[in-house]
Amino acid sequence: MATLQDTLRFLTTTAKIPLATALSLSKPLHAANISPATLPSTPLTDLTALLKDLDPEEKYSKQIHAASKRKKRSATASTASPNKRHKTPQSTVSLEDGEVGLPTPKKDEEQIRQTVIRTNRAPLLLAFATVLLSYTHPAQPVDSQLSLGMAVVSAGAKAKGRDLGVLDSKRVDAAESLGKGHRSIRITSREVAVLRRERATHRSSTDASDVSVDARKTVKKGEEGGSGQEEQEADGVDEASTQETIGREEPRNKESEDWLWGLDLDALAENKSGLPIHKASSALSYLRRSFPSSTTATSTNATSPSVAANKSCPKSNKSKAAAAIEEKEHNLALLLGSLELLFDSWSGVLGKSELDRRTWNWYTRVRPEVEQGRQGWGGRGDVRLEDILKLRRPED
Repeated sequence: MATLQDTLRFLTTTAKIPLATALSLSKPLHAANISPATLPSTPLTDLTALLKDLDPEEKYSKQIHAASKRKKRSATASTASPNKRHKTPQSTVSLEDGEVGLPTPKKDEEQIRQTVIRTNRAPLLLAFATVLLSYTHPAQPVDSQLSLGMAVVSAGAKAKGRDLGVLDSKRVDAAESLGKGHRSIRITSREVAVLRRERATHRSSTDASDVSVDARKTVKKGEEGGSGQEEQEADGVDEASTQETIGREEPRNKESEDWLWGLDLDALAENKSGLPIHKASSALSYLRRSFPSSTTATSTNATSPSVAANKSCPKSNKSKAAAAIEEKEHNLALLLGSLELLFDSWSGVLGKSELDRRTWNWYTRVRPEVEQGRQGWGGRGDVRLEDILKLRRPED
């Protein structure tokens, strides 16, 4: 039996109806037991009659009807060609094409201690939030963790930009107000709006509840672009708020085990077609390009063997751009490794709420130093990965 979420997904992704409109249209369709599967056989007159109060001009009724016919023709064409190679159907939760995984975390403490990266605050917060979620919400697949982490970064950027007068306060307030009607969860001492996604039904490895910190799942690869606002500034949480308690743990029931996307409030405010979520591919691309080695630090950065060989061999065919990409990838792996060593040391003694609260404090202690006020918006600075290791729980 189709769910309301199935109907909403059809309206936004197949019929290309803006989410705000799709939310109102999906309810009467679901109440009338009209699902994506039965829409092709539903007469247009029935659709227009059902939706006449919400769609008096019949624009969306016709759009829905046409989309259902296209989908039916596409399904018929695929079953009419049995000799063609059959592709594994994409899960209904897959919104992006291609697959790529996070780099495997490197936990070589000697390399970590030698590494100094130069970055701004937003991607560092994204790394903290993504690794945190693998401990506090291990049932979430890694693409959800990246999406939720990006929602934290976006929320922080909006709050900070509004406070500094860099962003239009009215636009920020309007976008934030749209998120108040949605479910939210608390990550790094901040409430972020989320959108429920369906669990994949074709996973061949492990169930989401079996996802471990070391088992890095693949996520969908998309465009290389990032969100400029998030790149500029990520903070926006009052220092005083870090002293607040998060509250009791969520019970491990069906609701707490829902898979989630981070809701993109800007996309929601602009009423774009498709689901307004923070894409995991954008978050992953952002992480991969944001951590070059510092050129001003006194420490000598540990480099991967291939990068070191390239630097020592002037006749290498590898371009400087390729070497820079590999260096950033290597540094990201060391950053993820240092964060996992930090969380490993505390996860056995702290509850999830306390781990969440402390994460923000840990982040503020190692984030790059930038100028105060507008001058520091988007500023870069050095981050010594050794400082992350110093935050680990002291051994008994």
